[in-house]
Amino acid sequence: MNNSYNIIKFDSNYDDLVNSGVISPLNRYKYSFYINSDKLFFKEDTDRMYYELIGTAIGDYLNILHTSYKLTMIETSDTNIKGVTSKDYREDGYKLIKFNNILFQSRLISGTYPNTKNLIPNESIFDLKLDCTEFYNMVDRASILNNDTDNNIITLEIKNNLLKITSMSLEIGKVEEKLEVSCDNDIKISFSAKYMMDALRTIKSRNVILTFVGEIKPILLKNDDSDDLVCLILPIRTY
Repeated sequence: MNNSYNIIKFDSNYDDLVNSGVISPLNRYKYSFYINSDKLFFKEDTDRMYYELIGTAIGDYLNILHTSYKLTMIETSDTNIKGVTSKDYREDGYKLIKFNNILFQSRLISGTYPNTKNLIPNESIFDLKLDCTEFYNMVDRASILNNDTDNNIITLEIKNNLLKITSMSLEIGKVEEKLEVSCDNDIKISFSAKYMMDALRTIKSRNVILTFVGEIKPILLKNDDSDDLVCLILPIRTY
């Protein structure tokens, strides 16, 4: 055995190490893998230049700054692999994540994470129960005039026990959907039809509960038989 090799010894066999995530193969490069998501290893070839070039390619691909290599012997219960390891001089803010057979990395964005505790309002003006399918179809029909995903805005107005959804296009005209409801409160609020329809598709119950907080406050959507899911639709100013 060459004493110049640094020995990394494992009691398990190679396949078990892969399955447990201790070794994370980089499928793009045949003999390359991560050890505990820290050290990058690639197998030795007859020409030292070969693995240095491969190591540089991997480093470029993964945004790693390679400054040194160390001769390494990987010893498992069923095989020995000679090669080199390079410390992962990954730039600050990068994170390597393994999911099943997929390796991907993410770069952290500097700044303060938004305060999510206040996203869901604790107080509301009133709740309104609607047939989910009927309300979805109303929103869908009202959005026909405005298929621009960046400007797909509709307006919901409740007044005198009448729910009205309107959409307007300067080129085509105006769409108006009406539905009688039992509601003593009045409100007028605009929002994205696309986002509302996306939220309604997640509702599993026959009826949907719409919670109104204010004309410039989010609308909450929930199943009428469970609070497990809460959807939040942000309002859009139209004036």
